[in-house]
This record gives sequence, structure tokens and C-alpha cells, in this order.
Amino acid sequence: MHSVLMALNHEVHSGSEEALPLFLGHAERLRLDADTAIGAVQVIERQLAELEQAIAALRSNG
Repeated sequence: MHSVLMALNHEVHSGSEEALPLFLGHAERLRLDADTAIGAVQVIERQLAELEQAIAALRSNG
């Protein structure tokens, strides 16, 4: 893995096109993973907000 990363680093810095698609593939997967994580967090935040509203309603109704 170290040798692949070093070759990739060299290729990107030297401007070669050979290894650049590999780098872009990793960047795209990282972006998709980040989008998935953000979506999951948003769902959790909405559910927590609904729970907080339900608890508040129960407290106010007695």
C-alpha cells in the first residue's frame, strides 16, 4: 500500500495522467461515503427532534 501511495503521489505531482484516475476514484468513493454519513446524521437528528417534541408534549400534558 505504501508503494502504491508513493507512486500515486509522484504521478500526481509530476502531472502524469496514468495514476490520476485511481486518485479520482478514491476521492469519489470518499465523497459518496461522506454524503451517506451526512444523510444518516440528518435522519438521526430529525428522529431526535421528534422524540424531544414528544417528550415535551408528554411533560406539558401531565
